[in-house]
Amino acid sequence: MLKWMKNEYNNRYGEYDSPTSGQALESGHVMKSGRALGNRQTPRSEQTLKTEQAEEIHYADGPLGRPRAGFDYVIATDGACSGNPGPGGWAWVDQVHGAYQSGGAAATTNNRMELTALLRALHYVPAEASLLIRADSSYVINSLTTWAKGWRKRGWRKADGKPVLNRELIEPLVNLYESRTGLTKVEWVKGHAGDAANEFVDRLAVAQSQRFA
Repeated sequence: MLKWMKNEYNNRYGEYDSPTSGQALESGHVMKSGRALGNRQTPRSEQTLKTEQAEEIHYADGPLGRPRAGFDYVIATDGACSGNPGPGGWAWVDQVHGAYQSGGAAATTNNRMELTALLRALHYVPAEASLLIRADSSYVINSLTTWAKGWRKRGWRKADGKPVLNRELIEPLVNLYESRTGLTKVEWVKGHAGDAANEFVDRLAVAQSQRFA
């Protein structure tokens, strides 16, 4: 499924020189070490994403775009939602090895789809491998690298005492991130600005949202 999307990417972006619109974030965004995961493919509980559906992992014919050197995996993620809330989609692509996956839900939000994309991707990447995460969602990046520390100390409540939205996605995402033993960096990418991988996952996510419309 979505084979046409792979062909379109290869035709349009196979030789594309992906711009470095966002440099790797250095302050607080370098990986945090911890215990390695026993099984990187372990599925999440049904309660985490009970309304979300996913395609199988597909593989393109080689690397996508020109991933930054020095990392075993370079992962780009994106989410989309029509109506917000409404039907939505998510997607990630491994620019080094050509793997990609997408999925969606009939009733969701853009932030949930953005979180889901990265959560799925982190289950794919081995904990010990070096990884560059590339995302255009400041909400996801800040939740992962900055806000979660304070939320966790307050029992997953914000500074105003209100419960943290999307905790069921953010908490396992942060746990996976902090459990990684390989070098991990996070890079913000400007969306819809011609970055090959960002455009690819955006198209996949939008296509998924349209499936559930």
